[in-house]
Amino acid sequence: LDLDAWNELKSNNLELSKEAYAASVTVVKDPGSILPLSDSDGPIMGFTPIMESVNPAVDDAEGLQRDAAGRLHNTAGPSYTAFAAAISKRTTVHHAIYSSDTTISPSTQEYLQQASTVVFATRNGFDRGSWQIDCLKKVIVKVGEGQKIVVVSTCAPYDVLGLQLEGPVAVLATMEFTIPALETAVETIFGTVQAKGVVPVQYA
Repeated sequence: LDLDAWNELKSNNLELSKEAYAASVTVVKDPGSILPLSDSDGPIMGFTPIMESVNPAVDDAEGLQRDAAGRLHNTAGPSYTAFAAAISKRTTVHHAIYSSDTTISPSTQEYLQQASTVVFATRNGFDRGSWQIDCLKKVIVKVGEGQKIVVVSTCAPYDVLGLQLEGPVAVLATMEFTIPALETAVETIFGTVQAKGVVPVQYA
């Protein structure tokens, strides 16, 4: 085995992978030109939806934590954990996991007030997942004037295409739910990577 050739192949494949994810991540809208964020902007409040088994090839459904009734525990899952970790390499982040019955607690409200930006992730937040958009709207009501909001659709982009939000809001779509895709989304948010993707459908 030629280790030098093997390492070169791995390096080339990594670069190809980065190019592919940069080509798929899409800035759906950023009318206020709030992107890219700066590492020095201040802390970020991150919201990700509770883990649900949508695609076993990605979700690893057997590994999800459930209670005696078969209900999912309030767990982020590996992709969203990596998403938050990627943000934490840039700035302070408080990661909250939300569900359909989430309310904004006093402690979460405090973190919201301290945050310079809210990064809110959705995953198939349409039809049966529309509760995610409802939660987003609850968060927006609590956000202070001038605070930035970045919405990241982490699977199919249909949940954000018709989304009408006022204020300094940017919307991204990753097109797939994997760790590399979400890490590329973070690099896009902070300007390390320039998103080149195009939304494959248009909202009518």
